[in-house]
Amino acid sequence: MVTNLDERGMTLIEVLVALVLLSVILLPLVGTLATGFIVTGEGNRITTATALAQQEMERLLAGIDEPFPPALLPDGYWVNTVVTDNGDGTEKITVIVKWGDSRTRPGEISLTSLRHR
Repeated sequence: MVTNLDERGMTLIEVLVALVLLSVILLPLVGTLATGFIVTGEGNRITTATALAQQEMERLLAGIDEPFPPALLPDGYWVNTVVTDNGDGTEKITVIVKWGDSRTRPGEISLTSLRHR
């Protein structure tokens, strides 16, 4: 059987060069994906905290002064509310939502508003 030189397979060197080129291209892509997952998770935590702060602020502006029920909070989130009398018939309301646990970076969202009493 006669073997044509053009029909031989790839050499080991060609395979190694192809693998090195592929790894040089894919490594930065994997790093970018990992960073994207981290940033997306942080964005989700900020969105959740902002929604909780807005919900608490709306409750207080509607005149519901009972504390936010802790059972309704997602795990790892805390809500702190400070109402300060300004002495002129208005109150300054500050709602602070904090989050963070052993797996996530801690963060904080703060909303401030005034209400007339």
